[in-house]
Amino acid sequence: MAQQQCEVRIPDNVLPGQKFIATTPDGQAMEVEVPFGATSGSQISFFYTPLGNCETNEPLPTVVGQPVIGQVVMGGSGGISPDSTIGGDQEAASMGWVLYAIGWFMCCCCGPVGLIFWAAVPCMFICKSKTEQRNHPKEKVVAMVNCITCAVCTVLGVLVLVYIIVLMATGSVEDETCEADVELNDGCKTCSYSTSGEYFGRRRYSRCWN
Repeated sequence: MAQQQCEVRIPDNVLPGQKFIATTPDGQAMEVEVPFGATSGSQISFFYTPLGNCETNEPLPTVVGQPVIGQVVMGGSGGISPDSTIGGDQEAASMGWVLYAIGWFMCCCCGPVGLIFWAAVPCMFICKSKTEQRNHPKEKVVAMVNCITCAVCTVLGVLVLVYIIVLMATGSVEDETCEADVELNDGCKTCSYSTSGEYFGRRRYSRCWN
């Protein structure tokens, strides 16, 4: 039997890309996906195979239940099929892993440059619409991995930089002062003072130059 076309109103609580259950004139419960660009309250059409002859004067199908998540799309012209959604998710996830590997390579060779590649993946994911984010679970995982790696490496890099700065500052201070344990570490070093008590700095005994 040939398919027939029916129209249904989009419920108020259903967004583009989501699905809801509609009842056809002959009593069938059909899963309908809201196409992108459609708004709540507007009419969309879908095709179904009737159980019997569909009278033209029968009422339009009514919407029942809440939005559902399914794999089979029964209608909704202009919507995105599950196959294209899965393919787009896989492609985006693969690209994210490639950038993740490039980030490690650049981090080992060029230091902080690798952070740019790790930060780019979550930024691209955030720039997508909420519907695309929900339909791309694999890309979401890759974005989280890149984001965490970028954050951890950034914190470690800052800590190492602070440690180097403190170490250099501490060394310069020690050169300007004379501590009692200097000669214990190096017997050739001595603290030189003038007769008036002015500190000259660290010096080495003349015998140590021989």
